[in-house]
Parts: sequence; structure tokens; C-alpha cells
Amino acid sequence: MSDVVGKWQLSSMNGQPAPVNLRNNQRVTLEIQEDGQFAGQAPVNRYFGKIAVEDKVLKTGPIGATMMAGPPELMQAEREYLQALGEHVKSAKIANGQLVITAMDDKKLVYDRVK
Repeated sequence: MSDVVGKWQLSSMNGQPAPVNLRNNQRVTLEIQEDGQFAGQAPVNRYFGKIAVEDKVLKTGPIGATMMAGPPELMQAEREYLQALGEHVKSAKIANGQLVITAMDDKKLVYDRVK
């Protein structure tokens, strides 16, 4: 799991550029800690949870999030993002320096490492 520990910024979601909250130029992030905790910024809300590697597969538990409202298109992107990152993860790997998470429905979240 140590290769995924750190802070990541979403670069694409389902083959499309990552959503950005233009109101405050906020980017979608994911920070994974060595102890299995993770947290980040979704398109509108902050989120958090636990992550583990089981049989070489990344498993996330239930995800908690703040409850702020935003524009409808960002709220929809947030639902899709949290669903893909939630308990529907099929695989996660580092490829070409990026973290690629694939959901059970084959949607992909691609992150760049934040330095």
C-alpha cells in the first residue's frame, strides 16, 4: 500500500477532465495515509474513510462527507466520484506515475501525485 500513500489530485474521471469547482477553483483530491485513513476534496464537499489492500485489491469502506450544496452539475459529478471511489472499486494501480482506480462498472478515476 505504500506506493499509493500520499496526496493525489484527480486529473480525469471516466475519460473526461476532472470537475473543478470554479467558484473557488477547488480541485478534487485524495490523500491516503499509511494507517489506512483517507480524505480529500470532492467537487463540492470534503470526504473521508478507511482504505485497505486485500488480495492485492484496494478496498474502501463507507465514505463520510460534509453536506454542503453546490451547482447541480457539480453535485452530480460528486455523486459519481464518491460512488466510483466507494465500495465499488475493482482495481487500483500506479501506471506512468499516476494512480488509476477502476470501479466495478469500469469507470476510471485517474490521479496525479501532488508534490
